[in-house]
Amino acid sequence: MTSPAEDERVSFSHDELMEITRSTLKELIASDELLSYLPPDVTAEEVAAELALRHGQSMSINLHKENGQIWKVVVPKGGRVVDLKRAIRRSVNAQLAREGVKKKISWRYVWRTNHLAFEGQILDDDSASLVDVGIRNKCDLRFVKRRREKNFSNRRLSMKS
Repeated sequence: MTSPAEDERVSFSHDELMEITRSTLKELIASDELLSYLPPDVTAEEVAAELALRHGQSMSINLHKENGQIWKVVVPKGGRVVDLKRAIRRSVNAQLAREGVKKKISWRYVWRTNHLAFEGQILDDDSASLVDVGIRNKCDLRFVKRRREKNFSNRRLSMKS
């Protein structure tokens, strides 16, 4: 014999369940005072980063581009320069996806042609600790074009001697 609760089971398709989940999460995030400013299509990683920021486990960094645009990046407090670069990549890719930009960024090219700079200091050592460099919460960083070394092949030959 089946109970009345079992007889009234409702079945949903995968797409219906996904939409129910999305709308429920959207309502929960919108009603939370700490997370209400996040975009409606926020990822779990972005929520975790914002919660870590609120609990003092991460820091927010403003990255200024040459065109005046500012990207907000959240990175762990004990992070290194390479962690910052990864956070920039994730943050920018997510922002471009939200804006509907289909263009793929070659991050290898970006890091080959640009440095990150903090208060005039070039961050060229990926293993350097952000705290040791002096980066703290709400710091401003900038992209700086890499200077091209002239006579690179001559320099390489002189180094072998």
